Amino acid sequence: MLVSIILGASENVIIFSDSTIIQVLTHLISLVNMLGFIVLGMYLMVLFIKVTRRGIEVGSGD
Repeated sequence: MLVSIILGASENVIIFSDSTIIQVLTHLISLVNMLGFIVLGMYLMVLFIKVTRRGIEVGSGD
């Protein structure tokens, strides 16, 4: 879904290179994607830390 949006947006920029609105939209889309990846990475890091902490607690409990 996101990939198709990006591809469509980049095609629009090539076709309508004069219009700045579409260029701004593509910049916004790429920014949203970058933020999404950053948030996902942070979430996975927090999840990993929680899992490893649980593992350490369980290990010391035994």
